[in-house]
Amino acid sequence: MASMGLDFEAPPKDDRRAWQHLRSLYKVGIAFHSCGCGGPGLVPATTEALVSHLTQQLSGYVAQLRYWLVRSAPITKSEFEIDKKENWHHNWGLQKDAKGRVDAPAALAYWQGRVQQLERHIAETKKQLPKNQRDISALAYFSSAQQR
Repeated sequence: MASMGLDFEAPPKDDRRAWQHLRSLYKVGIAFHSCGCGGPGLVPATTEALVSHLTQQLSGYVAQLRYWLVRSAPITKSEFEIDKKENWHHNWGLQKDAKGRVDAPAALAYWQGRVQQLERHIAETKKQLPKNQRDISALAYFSSAQQR
């Protein structure tokens, strides 16, 4: 059995819906750790809440992808320092070269991969929803994307 974290409590053996939900949580990397290190800090209680959480996460990933698509790389050292201070949240966690600069094509490829991976997870999770709820969650995603 996979490790779901220190705070994990297994549901009853005959509760198929709960086990299916745990399987979908495990597939997207959410675990039950009290320190918050294994996931987003919250564990969605239902599949609908999981889809909602993943679509919110997807909108953040798409915003990062848009930033890297339109970004012009700093040329001078002073531009680099200004960019480093103002856009640290876009550069955080990405690989940097010896001078501390982020390679834009590599960052773009990274965020494209993350978006595609999350879209696959959302599609797999939506398959577990009843058909009428799949349509509702898709409408919620598109309405939140239009607001941005």
